[in-house]
Amino acid sequence: MARKGRKRKTDYTKLLYLIIIIIVIVAAGISQKDKIIPSSSNAGGNNNIGDSDLLKVGSFNIQVFGQSKSAKTDVMNVLADIIRTYDIIAVQEIRDSSGTALDNLLRQVNSDGSSYAYLVSERLGRTSSKEQYA
Repeated sequence: MARKGRKRKTDYTKLLYLIIIIIVIVAAGISQKDKIIPSSSNAGGNNNIGDSDLLKVGSFNIQVFGQSKSAKTDVMNVLADIIRTYDIIAVQEIRDSSGTALDNLLRQVNSDGSSYAYLVSERLGRTSSKEQYA
């Protein structure tokens, strides 16, 4: 019987700690509310939000980005415009064994005088259709 009482006390203590942790997290979030900018407030990629101290980070799955897609001028223009709205961006699903598609994209992004660069992963995957991430 003593063990059962001890178990309840331990469970009660754990629950109390969990409640305290949740209260601290919520309180910290409320105190930082004025520093959080909801993503919907800047939908559309407007870079002119008036605060040069902000760092815009994004992730973009281009979906099977390779030589075929990089040869389409209109597609590359749209991709470059999207990428330029961010300071740092991760590009996913690069499928180009020659390595030219990413270089073409970088040239297009920087064609307006921007100075973007990239780091790219090794080709990853279990099948012959390996992907890279930049």
